[in-house]
Amino acid sequence: MNEKQKRLFFAVIAIVVGMAVYPPFQFNWLGRTITGYAWIFALPFPGATVDVGMLVAQWAIVLGIGLVAFFLLGNRS
Repeated sequence: MNEKQKRLFFAVIAIVVGMAVYPPFQFNWLGRTITGYAWIFALPFPGATVDVGMLVAQWAIVLGIGLVAFFLLGNRS
């Protein structure tokens, strides 16, 4: 693993952790679904839940792009 790959690896990890700390949430109110982003320890509404499906989709996209970039930054013979 070269230096650029190491930096990319730690950047992707930081982004994933950041997404976990500030995740998407959803809240059902009067038949409507309110969505947004909030700190994990201070969701804006009582009963609001983390939108796990959206969070996993976001992680998959970041990890997929990170994986492609990782291989593109690899040593070329």
